[in-house]
Amino acid sequence: MMVSGLVILWALLVVGFAALVAWRAASTRGLPISAVRGPALYGLLSGALALFGVLYGGTALAEAAASRSWPAVEGQITRAEVIEHRIAGRGISGRTYEPVVEYTYDVDGTPFTGSRLAFALTTRETLPAVAEAQIAPYQPGEAVTVYANPNAPQRSVLERRVDLQAWLALGGGLALMAGHLLAAGRRG
Repeated sequence: MMVSGLVILWALLVVGFAALVAWRAASTRGLPISAVRGPALYGLLSGALALFGVLYGGTALAEAAASRSWPAVEGQITRAEVIEHRIAGRGISGRTYEPVVEYTYDVDGTPFTGSRLAFALTTRETLPAVAEAQIAPYQPGEAVTVYANPNAPQRSVLERRVDLQAWLALGGGLALMAGHLLAAGRRG
């Protein structure tokens, strides 16, 4: 988790630097607090969103990278199905489809149960065919290769990849941070 700590530190430094530059620019121009309240709120909210994107995406990438060194153990699929979730409320309705795969595995004689397919923000899909395709390789009773964290064997994964959502969160967070830095640089 050293890499994710560095990602968090980097993200905090970038957002903090952008906030300091923006504050300095406003104060040197003699603007009253009320004149910078709206932009400050926008900066705070978009900075928080940027920080979330970088933290989530960076953590998923760091964990996926770390999992490359996790030992492979033999496991067995115990459940593979797609669960339909109905969404309703405030004039919105729809469905999402969650691919659920559960498996058992042993590390040094200790049994564990896992359910992580890959490193992802959410496993729900809007199309049932996408969820079905994700569970297709995993049928109950079949043997499977499980990658288990040697320092925390209860943490495991079947596919050592990062889901597109994590890449999008990281890219979006970095783009927002770059925007903050560019805007702060123009003000300062």
